[in-house]
Amino acid sequence: EHGGCEDIGFIAEEVGEIIPEAVSWDGEFADSLDTKPIIAYLTRAVQCQQDEIEIMEKKLDELFEEIVEEEKTEEESAGLDE
Repeated sequence: EHGGCEDIGFIAEEVGEIIPEAVSWDGEFADSLDTKPIIAYLTRAVQCQQDEIEIMEKKLDELFEEIVEEEKTEEESAGLDE
């Protein structure tokens, strides 16, 4: 801890398991960590999540439209029964 704040960072060995090109090794141990591949990887992950969000939003809109149509049909049917 520094001044009551926790250190935030990456553990090179863990990053190396996911993004090997981000880690330089000195034998068995990680020697350095290059953040450029990490940034690219995380940016791509956010883009993929955004794509998934847009797909889910579209599905949600379609379901909402189906519900509205069903409610209209039920109201029309109820009006005919009166």
